[in-house]
Amino acid sequence: MSGSIPSALDRTSTWHQPRAEEQLWQSLVRGGLADLRLGDYGVVHPLSRNGYRSKHVAVKYTCFDHWLYSRERTQDTQAETPKRSKEGPRARTFRAVCRNLVDSDGFTGPDFSWGDQEILNAAEGRGRALGATSKPVALATSHHLAYLVSRVAA
Repeated sequence: MSGSIPSALDRTSTWHQPRAEEQLWQSLVRGGLADLRLGDYGVVHPLSRNGYRSKHVAVKYTCFDHWLYSRERTQDTQAETPKRSKEGPRARTFRAVCRNLVDSDGFTGPDFSWGDQEILNAAEGRGRALGATSKPVALATSHHLAYLVSRVAA
């Protein structure tokens, strides 16, 4: 069991990071350990952090040999919000993060998992409870589990 997911992300943007655990696994399988199974800690670092609410929204998205991270600072709560908008700043920021993912070359499409469909929905202005702190983890975990199943089936 291994994992390269960092305990914290340190920048705002969309970027890639190699998935060392998967690259190692692929190398071992190619080297003759065909029965070796891939196991990791998912999209959350295994050691919990202090319980304060982050001022950022991030999604850690699993790709074939790398992580695709998208992280943005929560939009200013004091900024003017359109009068018809009932969304809070975290929900608006989460939509922006989802748009970054959908517009990237790593997005697998809405049919890959429930999480991918919800990421697309959020990016296109649909979806509910997008300001919940659990939403980015739930959608990324759905995608991650579907990804692992696709690797086993390959």
